[in-house]
Amino acid sequence: MKTSAIISGMQRGPRGWASLESLMSLANIRDEKSQAVSFYFKWSSFPDTAHHEEMLSIEGLLDGFKREHRLDAEDLNLSKDLARILKAEEQIRQAPAPLRAIFACNSKNIWHEVDVPSDQSVGSLDVARYFRLVPLLRAVESCTPYCVALVEHGKARAFLVHGEEIKEDDRGFPASDVTLHAEDSRVGWSHHIDGKVDERKKAYFKQLAGELRLFLQQNNCSDLVIGCRQDLWSELAPQLKEAGMDSALAGNFHLASFDIISGDVLRAAKRIFEERQRGRYTKFWDHVREEPAHSAIGVQAVLQDLGAGRVQQLFLGDLRGVEAFECANCSEPRLGAGDRCPVCGHSEVAPIPAEELLFRRALA
Repeated sequence: MKTSAIISGMQRGPRGWASLESLMSLANIRDEKSQAVSFYFKWSSFPDTAHHEEMLSIEGLLDGFKREHRLDAEDLNLSKDLARILKAEEQIRQAPAPLRAIFACNSKNIWHEVDVPSDQSVGSLDVARYFRLVPLLRAVESCTPYCVALVEHGKARAFLVHGEEIKEDDRGFPASDVTLHAEDSRVGWSHHIDGKVDERKKAYFKQLAGELRLFLQQNNCSDLVIGCRQDLWSELAPQLKEAGMDSALAGNFHLASFDIISGDVLRAAKRIFEERQRGRYTKFWDHVREEPAHSAIGVQAVLQDLGAGRVQQLFLGDLRGVEAFECANCSEPRLGAGDRCPVCGHSEVAPIPAEELLFRRALA
């Protein structure tokens, strides 16, 4: 994944920042008692009517953890964090749409909430020396912002999309009457009027292309999906190309009605944008195969290049179950338990998921 994609994808939600700065701050937290709580939950993933998923509910996650770890009086801070998360269940059920992430460490006075409009099905509770941040990164990446425009003769609507959240631009775009009316029905007049109409259409689409380019810039987006009739697309596409928007065009879909609701806009545009993202991943791996000397594959090789500052793009694939280590004293990354830390000489190591270690090194 491009570092720039990580930065641009971090957005402010109603519950705090999911910014690069906040991620770096959370990544630097280490709790010696291993009581840093990372909680991810999307209410719709755990419907009350599904009995087989009952143990995956918030209460099930917390109760299961308590039974496994047998908390005692020395775990007062952790118990407070877990109780506060349980109390937050009511709020989550009242507004179940976003994915909620909570990072808590009572002993360090940390409570950080983030809502992400992701459609990912997530429900997890981790307690460790560090906060689990990769699930948040993946959720935020799935909400990479893009723009959608609906176009008709002389009018347009624009939307900004973040994952499952779509918002129509309330400023609107300038409307234009691209038709001409004539009282004389003679053939000569008809040809003259048709020419004038074509000129007005071309002028309007040229103006609209400039407006759409500005809309993308203002919203810090690099992708645009267009909804319009096919006959209009043949007229609009050349103007978008002339405005230098070839690289921004993710694709277009047929617009049956200019007045469709936002939910239908999202469903039509999402399919096109996701295909665009898959194409980017394919292009990334094609580049790796074509120029293997300029790439590193595998945890050890990537970790070495990250330490040397040579990585420009980092793609985190499926690393579930792959474990690495870091020095328990200075957090120097290590792939194995080994002997003493080469930096501080400490012998004790702490396990950490490989994807978390790679992401932290990329942040650093």
